[in-house]
Amino acid sequence: MSSSVDEDRHTTRRASQLARTLSELRKPEAEAIAYSERGYSRAGIAKEIDSTQSTVKAYHEKAIALYGFEICETHVLDADIPDNLPEYERVEPTYYRDRPDGREWLDIVFRMGGKLPAEFVADVRKAAKSDDMYPLPPESE
Repeated sequence: MSSSVDEDRHTTRRASQLARTLSELRKPEAEAIAYSERGYSRAGIAKEIDSTQSTVKAYHEKAIALYGFEICETHVLDADIPDNLPEYERVEPTYYRDRPDGREWLDIVFRMGGKLPAEFVADVRKAAKSDDMYPLPPESE
């Protein structure tokens, strides 16, 4: 069996697993994350899932907002342990604290706000406001 077929099979299986365990991600978003874990670029992911790079970017940003930057990291698979990939949990609303990329994460959360659970976005906004993380974007109606 070719490595391309193995990779496709692994990615499909991983995407299904992510979609089941990360209920806030839809199947195409989980598929984009599965390809990210395999080291694919946004252009490569877009080609594989028959989408655009901007759509893949939106999928990544939604996942990052909910699960942190770590969800888009590349992971080397161990041939002896093919399922040694991390499991993700939703980050806390204070994820940005003590992170050099914390402001970038806040920007992603607020940019993706309409695609995220409203209570989560409100909790992030409240935490950022109490930490004087200004300027915050206006609240959406």
